[in-house]
Amino acid sequence: MTTLTPIETLFAAGTRLASEESAAQNIPRATKSLIIFLDLTDAQAAHGDTLDMYVQHSPDHGSSWDDIAHVAQIFGDGADSLHKLATIDCEAAVESELRAMVDKSLLAGSVLQGPIFPTIRAACVIAGATASFTFALTYQIIH
Repeated sequence: MTTLTPIETLFAAGTRLASEESAAQNIPRATKSLIIFLDLTDAQAAHGDTLDMYVQHSPDHGSSWDDIAHVAQIFGDGADSLHKLATIDCEAAVESELRAMVDKSLLAGSVLQGPIFPTIRAACVIAGATASFTFALTYQIIH
């Protein structure tokens, strides 16, 4: 039987001017899928300002991090309202049996499928002289 958990928050709704990382959260080992939702409600930024949103997992409970999704790269002069959805199928076959861990450098729009470690977090990378982005990032688990 498939069950949806309540929606959990990685980044609460708010305006951010600089890069930051969310607190680490533990997810159940029985996770079948992880659904990630980015809700951007304002981009008060200039051309060239960017927001990159990553979801990461950790093999060692938070000492090192590996990107599993680069949900979006958003430009400051783009839409002020934007919704992005990414789904990680944790039961899918591993995409690559051997790859280097990457920390905030996975290609924009990429989502790695396959098993993930049970410690996750989000990281937003904000660049630009006048960057100001208002957003929330949440997730829901299917198990």
